[in-house]
Amino acid sequence: MPDIISMKKAIKYRQSIVAQALVRGLKMSDIVLDLEQKGVINSKNNKPYTLSTVWSDIQALTKQWESQSFKAINMAKSRVWAEIQEVKKIGWSNNDMDIVLKAIKQERELMGLDEKSKTGIDLADLPQIIYVRSDKYNILNVEGKEKE
Repeated sequence: MPDIISMKKAIKYRQSIVAQALVRGLKMSDIVLDLEQKGVINSKNNKPYTLSTVWSDIQALTKQWESQSFKAINMAKSRVWAEIQEVKKIGWSNNDMDIVLKAIKQERELMGLDEKSKTGIDLADLPQIIYVRSDKYNILNVEGKEKE
């Protein structure tokens, strides 16, 4: 019975070569040749890997890359979102509504809330933002400009 750890290492190594070839733009048939030229062959039959194996590797790599890019994008968005929250907090504590509204706008852009295809609503349909400044009410539109 083959050693499972050795097989996993062999698959990982083969997939690393397939990944390198993919990002260089090689076709599947060229990847098969690339593996063979690098001495990476099927240890079960001592023959070159088939197109089917390379196709399976490409599918696994694509899934892995999608997952990694999704996590990386989410991590970056999370950090930017946290920074925006801090800016909003400072704006609120300084009663600086210009900063608060700009931070809200950036947050909406980051989250894609104003993209009609994602939310099904248009920015113009959103309720107006009202805040108190000194002793009178000012009505602002979502861009932070006073409404007439």
